[in-house]
Amino acid sequence: MMISDSLPITGAERVVLHGRALLDEGDGEVQSASSRGVGLRGESVSFRVVSMSCSFPSRVTPIPGTFVAERISAVNRWTRAACTVIAPTPYFPPINIHRRWYIHAIQPVRDCVKGVCVIRPRFLHIPRVGIIHQARAIAQAAAPLVAGLARTGLPCILDAHFVYPTGAAAARLARRYGLPLVITGRGEDIIEMVEHPLLRREITTALCTADAAIAVSHDIGYRMRRLVGERVPVYVIPNGVDTARFAPRDPRMARCQLGLPQGGRLVVTVGYRIALKGHDIVIRALARLVRAGQDVALCIVGGQASWEPDTLPLLERVAREEGVRERVIFAGAQPPEALPLWYGAGDVFCLATRREGCPNVVLEALACGRPVVATAVGEIPRLVQDGVNGFVVPERSVEAFAAALERALQQRWSAQEVRSTIVARTWRSVALEVESVFLDVLRRRGRRLNGKPAGATEI
Repeated sequence: MMISDSLPITGAERVVLHGRALLDEGDGEVQSASSRGVGLRGESVSFRVVSMSCSFPSRVTPIPGTFVAERISAVNRWTRAACTVIAPTPYFPPINIHRRWYIHAIQPVRDCVKGVCVIRPRFLHIPRVGIIHQARAIAQAAAPLVAGLARTGLPCILDAHFVYPTGAAAARLARRYGLPLVITGRGEDIIEMVEHPLLRREITTALCTADAAIAVSHDIGYRMRRLVGERVPVYVIPNGVDTARFAPRDPRMARCQLGLPQGGRLVVTVGYRIALKGHDIVIRALARLVRAGQDVALCIVGGQASWEPDTLPLLERVAREEGVRERVIFAGAQPPEALPLWYGAGDVFCLATRREGCPNVVLEALACGRPVVATAVGEIPRLVQDGVNGFVVPERSVEAFAAALERALQQRWSAQEVRSTIVARTWRSVALEVESVFLDVLRRRGRRLNGKPAGATEI
């Protein structure tokens, strides 16, 4: 839907520049996925997509950027595009003295994630003050890779995720090499970073450089439109969900597998332990329900974020003060493959977040047949229908969440009916919408490709 109103090049990177295999022998899965001649739709590969994102999962950090990886993997699998990912990573010496930054040192330079080749060039970043220089540093680090991939014989398009810093870096590279560019806005980059005067200029320039912009929510799309006017087409393509992995299951069996108590009702929330997610609000809402006589517990799935202090001590203190410490389960960080079990163990999913784009946790909970109680931010009001698959909470307060949770726990829900509200929103359908944007951009740039766009429309 469209809104109308550096470091030296490593050996692995040199291989990429010559258009040959992207990883060493033994990683043939990557070569066949990124250099294939025929896509899974049975059609020949027509163009190359060079995707850029600083947030992208790896075998070292499997959680950050999973929604970015899902979309790129789906485009690579289900469309006529051959995708390669450039995931710029801050340089840090391999000395284990600061966990937050040392994690960057042990990130693989080359990797395979969901069948797509990932290259991680290092760039220089100075903590706290380096953010205003990040786009330039990333562009310098990624330039040799982009130049090499653009020379592989297929029409090439840059696909940047998050307008800043990756989108701003990709805009520099698009201008330098004359490549078409699509930028996806996902949340903080458009909602909060744009309030910084210097970053606002970078963000606006990047969007005006792009041939098209994609927003994962209508709210983000309208914000992008206000920045660029009518100069750039802005499409709304929300995230998708893997409906094969995320499916209804017996809550008793799920609780048994996880070692959770069988008795009482269970509210589940999933998200990093940061203030943004509002876990303290849900704990206080839980306490109100318990004081009203309800037998209900809360499970918080999620660990510490690398970019913010851990709120676990605060959350434990709130639970003790409210007298519900024994009813709050801090499950910590869980691998992505375990999440369907945690959703399945709950009776209701809750998200008291302050800001979102298109939260995958909401899509995943609904696909698992669990009603959702969540704040009216981002795409949530379009995903959750009151009384049909959950309740939207218009006011982010303890009182409002307690009332909405009470309603959700009292109502009888059909897991299949809840799931039916979201089951069509697969990653394959998302990939076809994204492909239609890419094809439209390439055609406007004069590239003649066979086939008809599959679905992104304007509003």
